[in-house]
Amino acid sequence: MLFSFTRIFAALAAAVLLLPSLASGADAERGEILFDTCVGCHGTESYDNVYPTYKVPRLQGQWPEYIVVALQGYNDGSRNHPTMTAQASSFNTEDMQDIAAYLATVGEMATGDVVGTAPESAATCVACHGANGQSMVSAFPHLAGQHESYMVQTLKDYKSGARTNPVMAPNALNLSDADMEDISAFYAQQEGLQTFSD
Repeated sequence: MLFSFTRIFAALAAAVLLLPSLASGADAERGEILFDTCVGCHGTESYDNVYPTYKVPRLQGQWPEYIVVALQGYNDGSRNHPTMTAQASSFNTEDMQDIAAYLATVGEMATGDVVGTAPESAATCVACHGANGQSMVSAFPHLAGQHESYMVQTLKDYKSGARTNPVMAPNALNLSDADMEDISAFYAQQEGLQTFSD
């Protein structure tokens, strides 16, 4: 267990050093225009991805720096989703920074006390994502309030290798489907992320 946590904190430190900081000159107004093509999916609470079926992620309240990391992941192949890969490939770094800057203006992360009891399988998650899913470091996404089905699919993708990440891949490897469902259900019920609304 000590080795596992040592590895997690080493990865955390490395991720913080490599995290792209949001440019001070990022243009939120330009980001709003660029984000217009994203609203159809991320601004609709009932919108589902199909094959496999899961809710598209909530973005309102997410770390802006993490938004940039996510978009870069679709560009570099560490994330795989046909629509998002096509979308992100049309953005350069400045575009991504501007979109993130805009999203930072439309809503902060809602905060609240921990709801319920975290499953034992979530013990490792707390180090990076917080006890209530509210990450303290922008290298790691907030999970509180995220759609349960999206988190389950994300964990499955890390386990299968469809999505790569040096911290998440080894942590997802030993999770059963039931573990993934329990972790996702716990974080989904926390107060936090919202479906985009301007």
